Amino acid sequence: MTQPVQVRVEAVRECLRRVDEHGLNWLGSEERTRLAAIRAPRRRGHFLSGRWLLRELLAESCGGAASEWTVSCVPDGPPCVLSAAVCGPWPSVAIAHSGDWVAVACGPQPIGLDIEAHRARDRLEGLSALVLTPAERRGLTQRIERDGLERVFYIAWTLKEARVKQRGGAVSPAVLQRLRVSPSEPGSANAHVWQSAALTLSVMLGETAALRAAGEGMPTEPAQLWRVDESLAPPAVAFPP
Repeated sequence: MTQPVQVRVEAVRECLRRVDEHGLNWLGSEERTRLAAIRAPRRRGHFLSGRWLLRELLAESCGGAASEWTVSCVPDGPPCVLSAAVCGPWPSVAIAHSGDWVAVACGPQPIGLDIEAHRARDRLEGLSALVLTPAERRGLTQRIERDGLERVFYIAWTLKEARVKQRGGAVSPAVLQRLRVSPSEPGSANAHVWQSAALTLSVMLGETAALRAAGEGMPTEPAQLWRVDESLAPPAVAFPP
């Protein structure tokens, strides 16, 4: 039986408390180089909390101690397991963070993961136009009328970022406009979304993948099933070169 994808969401402050208990000897050489280049305390906190929480999840899901897992850290590239005390094959992994929260995932297939802490945004209409195509917005009219544009914006944004992270590559407005999101049903959905008043979490999987999510920061509302597809049509919005 295929192992399910595991997701954890926790507060950065709680992860950093455990980091303080274990020191930093568990960091790999690539991670140490990256950490040394990060000057902003908040970004350092995000980096360390995500790296440690991922190791805790790997140890819980696959075995060994958290400190025995080594994870890659390359500029603009997704993390991957480099070595561990347990025999492979090792799972795919993902890390995301926003505001006071950090999310991690591991599983037997490539995972797209994104989390966004909600905050007041100026020019929400303009931002939404960069993420949602006119056709998407028309298709989501009822959802927008029911839940509000802000909630739908965060769902679309996190879903599209998660898809880009899953396949690899850089996020840009043109890339986001080539992706199409829509509510879905079991059997055809390839993404799960959890949303509360404070944050949105999106996880991109395969259509048949099982998923287990937990943690202090997980929204208590049930997961929503969505689908993300890619369009070959040119972006609906013209962007400056």
